[in-house]
Amino acid sequence: MNTCKNCNEPVPWNYCPNCGQPAKLEIIDGNYIIRKIGDFLVANRRMISVLTD
Repeated sequence: MNTCKNCNEPVPWNYCPNCGQPAKLEIIDGNYIIRKIGDFLVANRRMISVLTD
């Protein structure tokens, strides 16, 4: 069983039951930034299409 990097409690699932932090932290690298920018652009495109219809 993993321990939480935030509060050092045991983490039996995907999130710490004590503080709510994810058990597996995502590494911020170039691919992460590209995915987040892509998600942002897709969300904005959908929002604009909803508002203009």
